Amino acid sequence: MARQIVIEIDYGPGRKPDNYVHRVYCFNDALYYLAENDEWMSFSLDQIDKLNGQRIDVKSARKLRRVLAKVERLINEQGLAGIARPKVIASSN
Repeated sequence: MARQIVIEIDYGPGRKPDNYVHRVYCFNDALYYLAENDEWMSFSLDQIDKLNGQRIDVKSARKLRRVLAKVERLINEQGLAGIARPKVIASSN
């Protein structure tokens, strides 16, 4: 069964989403570049403009933890550690 990583962004009650829009777009660009250079994950162009609910397809369940670690590292590098939360789901493909 194929797996996906969904990144939910929670801006919180005291934060304005407008302050994070540019950072999320930069994160999406970096995520797309990361997926282009990794054979075990894919991130489609239709996900690049989303502000919430980005989906990453993981091509091998055995490589899921490695891909998740890369995504978490990218979240930290982009300064979204407090608001972006990745979670693993099983896709229905």
